[in-house]
Amino acid sequence: MRDFQFIISSMAAMMTVFIVLPKIMTKYLFDVEEEKNIYNIVKQIQDYDQVIRENLR
Repeated sequence: MRDFQFIISSMAAMMTVFIVLPKIMTKYLFDVEEEKNIYNIVKQIQDYDQVIRENLR
């Protein structure tokens, strides 16, 4: 009976390591709004570039 409990607790620990921890890590490592932020940066650069080109004419 003791071996069965050890096997169950070991399997639970392994599931935590391989399933739960990567989810938690990706939640904090990767920004959810990253694409939106990149879009805004590119848009601002394009707008600024357009203003500069219009002033050159």
